[in-house]
Amino acid sequence: MTTDLLFDDKVILKKLTKSDADFFYDLYSRPELLINFDDNPFLSDETPQEFTSRIISASEFIWTIRQADTPDSVIGDCALHHWNKKNTEIEIGGSLLPEYWGQGRASPGERVNEGTPLNYGDSETFLLAK
Repeated sequence: MTTDLLFDDKVILKKLTKSDADFFYDLYSRPELLINFDDNPFLSDETPQEFTSRIISASEFIWTIRQADTPDSVIGDCALHHWNKKNTEIEIGGSLLPEYWGQGRASPGERVNEGTPLNYGDSETFLLAK
């Protein structure tokens, strides 16, 4: 089963790739998002390609967020991290472009809290918050 593409009727989560580097770097360059970090997310003199490659290599699951009605436009990212398999716990993190805040269309946290099924091609999985 692949996790490269997850979707429902409102949102598409597509695996983050190096081709998303310019968007991804721009997303985390936004002053509105920097308040969520204790430190600058970028290493000194890090290029968009280097930043994206570093994050991809450090993440088991990381996707871009796209609206289902405009799948070519990336509006944010979503990642699963700090996976504790023993306690069956995982954290969800991510960011949206500020112009999409408050719309309730693509928030990964909202979708998980609702227990919304996200499709893996031919099958479904449910992400449920504890």
